[in-house]
Amino acid sequence: MEEKEILQEIAVHLQKKYNGFNEIDRITKQLQDALGYDDIVTIRMLIRMRQQEMETIDGVDVRLKALLAQLTEEQKKALKDGDCLHFSGENAAMVQKIAEIQKKNKRLLEKLIEQDKRVNLKLAGEKSYYRK
Repeated sequence: MEEKEILQEIAVHLQKKYNGFNEIDRITKQLQDALGYDDIVTIRMLIRMRQQEMETIDGVDVRLKALLAQLTEEQKKALKDGDCLHFSGENAAMVQKIAEIQKKNKRLLEKLIEQDKRVNLKLAGEKSYYRK
């Protein structure tokens, strides 16, 4: 696979991951509402939906890892920083796009972790992972 194709595939999979994070965010907000009403059936359904979305993201991560394995170590590091020097000039815009999507993913993941803490504490109380 050529460098351009690899970068395009990476961008597509990172966007899929971002979309998955957004879906988890949406489900988590619904879960928080259901917790307020103590609706056990809805809570269980939403937890399953959330888990399915996480598993989908895990599959995307496997594919991303395979794509990244085709790049040099310098290129992998450069992608995180949006550094175009280790790629051909025609791919500069794609490298920047990948860096932007990665930053969006990181911000959204941080938000999801905070939401997860609140939900987990509400559901598990003293047995919560976050109590330790």
